[in-house]
Amino acid sequence: LLVDDDPNILAGFKRNLRKKFDIDTADGGQDGLRKILETNVEYAVVVSDMQMPEMDGVEFLKRVAKITPNTVRMMLTGNADQNTAIQAINEGRIFRFLNKPCSTEKLAAAIDEGITQYRLIAAEKEILETTLSGSIQVVCEILSLVNPVAFGKASRIQRLVGQLCKQLDLPDCWKLEMAAMLSQLGCVTIPPDVLEKFENGDELDAAERKMITSHPSVAGSLLKKIPRMEDVADLIGCQIVDVPLEGRTDTAVLRQFAVLESCVLQIAIDCDTYQSSGCQPHVVFERIKNNNREYWPEVVASLEKVVSPRSQRTRAVSLAELICGDVLAADVTSDDGRLLVRNGQEITVALQERLSNFSRKTVIQQPLFVYDQS
Repeated sequence: LLVDDDPNILAGFKRNLRKKFDIDTADGGQDGLRKILETNVEYAVVVSDMQMPEMDGVEFLKRVAKITPNTVRMMLTGNADQNTAIQAINEGRIFRFLNKPCSTEKLAAAIDEGITQYRLIAAEKEILETTLSGSIQVVCEILSLVNPVAFGKASRIQRLVGQLCKQLDLPDCWKLEMAAMLSQLGCVTIPPDVLEKFENGDELDAAERKMITSHPSVAGSLLKKIPRMEDVADLIGCQIVDVPLEGRTDTAVLRQFAVLESCVLQIAIDCDTYQSSGCQPHVVFERIKNNNREYWPEVVASLEKVVSPRSQRTRAVSLAELICGDVLAADVTSDDGRLLVRNGQEITVALQERLSNFSRKTVIQQPLFVYDQS
């Protein structure tokens, strides 16, 4: 996408570059944003002039970065002073700064480099959001079969975090959702009976409390050994640490320091703790409001919608009626009271096989209850 308020420049570049690239043009920042939003296309490269009426190049590229952060941004301008360059780099986060007049060959070479950079960014995103996330999902599923209490809690937290992300309209939530998925990883070091006591709201002695409060740091130290998981590890590590309220009304500050993401994870964990102790939705919300933690008000408002009684509707099903994608709304137990699967876990092929195998050896209490997702 080439953006310039001079139609002659746009026409010349489009004529000279059309055989090599698929080119769109816009006659200013507003027109450029409209093209991005209306076509719902992620441009690999956006090249913008600096001096344009209504919206200058820096402001335009800043907005492009928010809408399509993977897009590689460049500036082509006749205003080559140092302050403009610094502003463009710091605020527009540009990849190249080109001066007018710029030859077709020089611009084509810069666009080629931009496309290569875009492909690297896209590949990195694919690795992080698909390959790495999928691999960790498999690990979590295996661990959930070994420790249903801890990973039942993690499943419930992940589900709640996903709902909050939708309510808050947060972009690029994979790190936060992965942090939720792995938030209870450190619980593999805690004896099952201690986890049961904590989940049930029973009183813990000093040694047991230390086990519970130390599990986030255990998970964090494990995850930091995995490349590109440092941010996820930090989010998990601060799940029991209060983040100061100062600056939370400034969205830019929130996003820069992951304060918002930390608050979402904290409130989801606290909400699940109250729900696990048997609190009704309205009581959960009141406890959250009266908690000593300094939650960000917009997250609290979103939580009220998520934990409303209407959002907690359930339905009864038999073991044979369970399908992949169902989310358990109650624990699955055997007739002798053994916990088989904790509520909040999503039914997967492996979990179906686990329950099928158990049903051949023991009687599973039925009906089972799942959330009504219709």
